[in-house]
Amino acid sequence: LRGAAAAGAAGLVGAHLDHIGDWPRLNPGADDNASGSASLLEVARAAASLKARPRRSIVFVWFAAEELGLRGAEHFASHPPKGLEKCVAVLNLDMLGAGNGLYIAGGENFPQIRAAMEGARDRLVPGFVLKAGRIRGEGRADHAPFFERGIPAVSLFGTGGEHHGYHAPEDTVYFITPKTMESGGRIVLGAALALAEEKP
Repeated sequence: LRGAAAAGAAGLVGAHLDHIGDWPRLNPGADDNASGSASLLEVARAAASLKARPRRSIVFVWFAAEELGLRGAEHFASHPPKGLEKCVAVLNLDMLGAGNGLYIAGGENFPQIRAAMEGARDRLVPGFVLKAGRIRGEGRADHAPFFERGIPAVSLFGTGGEHHGYHAPEDTVYFITPKTMESGGRIVLGAALALAEEKP
């Protein structure tokens, strides 16, 4: 989503587009992380339909090889495309398929991101549960390479329900809660737009 200002910092919304498992074992990965990737696609689609453009651009990125050690996110963070050298915030969607709310890993580290998400929740999905936690550099999701470089970055996970079949064949669509993905996506888009509008 190209911002009104042609240059300057941008916001990034991402998700990982891979899972584990070698043939003949099939791990569908419906929650981890088809739920995050599909939610990101819908957020990007909704953003593209907006007539008004925010001050900053919002970039949507699907990262490869998260399950192999965050390789896609690490490469992106260490070799940002031209024009994306400055990133004001990263919202990473990871496992949004279960529960009745979102856990913001890093929400306590970055109160401006937490506030943007809470504001979007209050406007768009009142009553939806948001919980915030602190990260200390642990590299288990695609926010980590950005966090390590001093960029405000959080990862989002469904909370309030069981992530059934994590890294197993039982991670199927039958255990997905579509409403959580929809509500989470609305909040992510609202927060990304708010962060993109903030003055430098």
